[in-house]
Parts: sequence; structure tokens; C-alpha cells
Amino acid sequence: MEVINGVLEEFYACSRQKVNVEKSLFYCSRNVGKGTINNLMCCFGFQYSDDLRKYPGVPLLSGLR
Repeated sequence: MEVINGVLEEFYACSRQKVNVEKSLFYCSRNVGKGTINNLMCCFGFQYSDDLRKYPGVPLLSGLR
């Protein structure tokens, strides 16, 4: 989590653009425990999604689980 936070901070420092937490989701494999998912949600403020949906209009994963 510290590494990812560092990357996001470096991105902001270079670009002056912040990740929109309200529009951001994260996805984990089914092997990641609920405690870890909750820690990630608290740390980053992103919502968890059990499906990657589409971006932009194209499925990101096809039948992989």
C-alpha cells in the first residue's frame, strides 16, 4: 500500500493531476481476503469491485476468475 501511495503521490507531483477517488475502483483476485480488501479501501478511499466492468465500453477481463 505504501508503494502504491508513493506512485500516486509521484504522479501528482509530476503532473499536478490527482486520481479521482469517487470514480476509482479496485479489483483483487478471489484469493485476497476481506480484511486486506477493507484495509485497501481505508488506505486509498477507493471502492472495491468484484468485477472490472468495461473501459471504455470494452470488457477488461473475459471469463477469467
